[in-house]
Amino acid sequence: MTDETNGQDILSLDFVATVRERYERWLPERLAEIPEAERDSFFSTLADQMAERVQSLELSLRGPGPEDESFMARLGRFNMARLQAKEIALTELLPVPDYEKEFQAEDRLLMLTDLDIVAEHDLDPEDPDYEPKLEGWRQYHRERGNYLPSDS
Repeated sequence: MTDETNGQDILSLDFVATVRERYERWLPERLAEIPEAERDSFFSTLADQMAERVQSLELSLRGPGPEDESFMARLGRFNMARLQAKEIALTELLPVPDYEKEFQAEDRLLMLTDLDIVAEHDLDPEDPDYEPKLEGWRQYHRERGNYLPSDS
């Protein structure tokens, strides 16, 4: 086994976890389409492809350094080339996740219910003007797009 192959094998192992996480977290519908008995092989094959792509991209992204380049500058250039190559390989070889569901879930966490409005604005249910004040704050939060009606 050559040093280059060894480096690719290590990189491939790194990518197995990345690929698995991407499918489990962001692409569960696609993951469900892959029979469980074939998943390890699927992830390994895709990780190998990504490792090969990263290595080829990394070499071209490094480019030649200046003759008087210091060790740290060279290390930084090599690390940046590796990071850029990984990003490119991820976007080229993995399906794009549907982040919309995640954003909707996060947005829902930021929504205010009547109980949140009462607590946030220190409304007293015993106050004779409680309902008009509550409705005023509901309207305020509706206009900002962060009111979650109780029936949701």
